[in-house]
Amino acid sequence: MFALFDYIGAWVLRFLEESGKVMVLFGKTLALSFRPPFDFRALLRQIEEVGIRSIPVVLITGTFTEWSWPFRATRASSASMPKPSWARWWLSP
Repeated sequence: MFALFDYIGAWVLRFLEESGKVMVLFGKTLALSFRPPFDFRALLRQIEEVGIRSIPVVLITGTFTEWSWPFRATRASSASMPKPSWARWWLSP
């Protein structure tokens, strides 16, 4: 019985520790975001790099995703397709 409490307690402590790390990272990011000097030219270069230069990758990914959609929809609606064991209780009528 105590092993169960140990397991749950360890899980909760790990979760809180990781959540705390994320909050510290968020706080540091927020604090450093508004610290001068502001380099607007570098900001615009980074926006261009992330936003505009990634358009070919987005288009290629979107194209192959759209091409595969009919095949996935057909296979997923097939009644003869076996359901995974973890989904049997979820997908059963």
